[in-house]
Amino acid sequence: MKELLSLIKGDNPCYFIQYTVQDGEIIILDGHKSYPTDGGKHPDLIWGDAMAELRPNEEVISKFEKDGINWDRAQEIREKLLNEKQ
Repeated sequence: MKELLSLIKGDNPCYFIQYTVQDGEIIILDGHKSYPTDGGKHPDLIWGDAMAELRPNEEVISKFEKDGINWDRAQEIREKLLNEKQ
């Protein structure tokens, strides 16, 4: 319902996405899409893993919209990153 009302009012969605890049592929580790309810412009918060090759926000948003989150792959990457830090 909130999404529909925002679209009617012309509000754009805002994204909160964490990603990494492995073998040239963007892997979404976590993501959320929301719609502002106050009619204001909210910033997109998109951050890449410090070890990743950064990608343009538009490319990351497109990947998130197209494929969503592969939770198994995201968990595998998180575990790998944690093991590397130890």
